[in-house]
Amino acid sequence: FPDFMFDYKSVKEVKPGLVVVEEIQFHGHHTGEPYTFMPGKLPAMEATGKFVKVDPERWYLDMSDENLIEKFSVIAMGSITGPAGVYEMVGGKV
Repeated sequence: FPDFMFDYKSVKEVKPGLVVVEEIQFHGHHTGEPYTFMPGKLPAMEATGKFVKVDPERWYLDMSDENLIEKFSVIAMGSITGPAGVYEMVGGKV
């Protein structure tokens, strides 16, 4: 996915130390290296050239005083999300 990108609707600090990213979606073309999100457990899928775009997610980022992510939580807002969703979209079976 040499052209991968993330699009999102908004990023807000909802309270000190908690940032919410609304409706974030990964997209890109499967034209680079073979892809697996579980090396050694699931086979890498050869490049297909397919354009993939996962369903939206909501990300919660708990930030430290040094502005580093301490905890990262994801709420799926659809059925095809995250690395597993990308894997399935390029032909893999989870």
